[in-house]
Amino acid sequence: MPEPQSYKEAMDALADEAATLQAKVNLHIGWSVIASQPIPPELCDANAKLVDAARQLRQVAHQAAKVEASGQGIRESERAAPHGA
Repeated sequence: MPEPQSYKEAMDALADEAATLQAKVNLHIGWSVIASQPIPPELCDANAKLVDAARQLRQVAHQAAKVEASGQGIRESERAAPHGA
């Protein structure tokens, strides 16, 4: 089973990719506005969903880090406690 840190790193990487894609969509929307071209509503919806996806992925990454930190804290306290106590 992968370590929690690898989940955090994977979620952070996906969040970065979602943010990059969202920036590209946002740029396309901006160029459409400058060129007075119609902007399909689906493009605006995709832009909003990408913003939300990046936020959610970062939350999952943060949770993975918290779980790992709390798991390490438990392991440290288990090591500190004498066996059979």
